[in-house]
Amino acid sequence: MSPVLRAAAHIGFSSLSFLVSNGAYAQTMEALGEDFQLCLRASAIYYGQNSCHPPSELLPAVHARCLNIEKEVKTTLTEMGKGDLAEKVLFKVRSRIDSDIVIPTILDQQIAGNCQKH
Repeated sequence: MSPVLRAAAHIGFSSLSFLVSNGAYAQTMEALGEDFQLCLRASAIYYGQNSCHPPSELLPAVHARCLNIEKEVKTTLTEMGKGDLAEKVLFKVRSRIDSDIVIPTILDQQIAGNCQKH
């Protein structure tokens, strides 16, 4: 696995900053990573409060609310000369954020809202 993908899997978009000598790209990736996590968390809260469907069924909707940030990430990676890795990086970051933040947040909201299993 490339260092880019390994770093993305562990930390998020901000981990890509070590590849860039231009501080502006590093700051951009850091900001996008924070925005992406906040967007996914807010979306997970919304869907967790408003649905009792299993988290796996809600993930596509959660991610759809944050597509604009994903597009910015792809654009930034392309500008950095890493456009070929964009999809792999996004997949790794999404997977990590889903397991660490999104799914637990959905479940917490569903428990708080007394969701009953279908």
